[in-house]
Amino acid sequence: MAIRNLMGLGLIVFSLYFLVMLSPIRSMLWDPASVVIMLATLAPTTFLIARSNSAHWSQVLLALGVPTGLLGGSLGVTGMALNIDDPTAAYPASGILLLTILYGGVISAVGYFAKKLSSHQNSLLPKKSVVIALTVFILIMGWAMESSAGIMAFI
Repeated sequence: MAIRNLMGLGLIVFSLYFLVMLSPIRSMLWDPASVVIMLATLAPTTFLIARSNSAHWSQVLLALGVPTGLLGGSLGVTGMALNIDDPTAAYPASGILLLTILYGGVISAVGYFAKKLSSHQNSLLPKKSVVIALTVFILIMGWAMESSAGIMAFI
């Protein structure tokens, strides 16, 4: 079972490496704001949960990859709907929306293929770790809200 998971993870990394190396595709699959939203929210959360032995890091990525991508995509579509002046600009903006969801799917796939099947940790997170993770998450999402449509559009 571990060999299958390792091979799947290797296949994902191998295919992403060659996908990024192809220059026309590289510009289409790279959006720095989407990468910041995904990695800046998931990295501290994953670190804190894995450090406190509440769950394996792969379980965190598996559970939070797609929801974080969907949240980033919904922030983008709200900003697009409120700030669009030219209707033809909706097409590239929709691509970036879907790109954030794609990043979340790839992160969840990495979590799936790297997960440990034998150990299930069910301990709770310390309150300090929860506060730190939520603070980072709220700050990053607040930045994304402000830069897409302004905070007042979401309240």
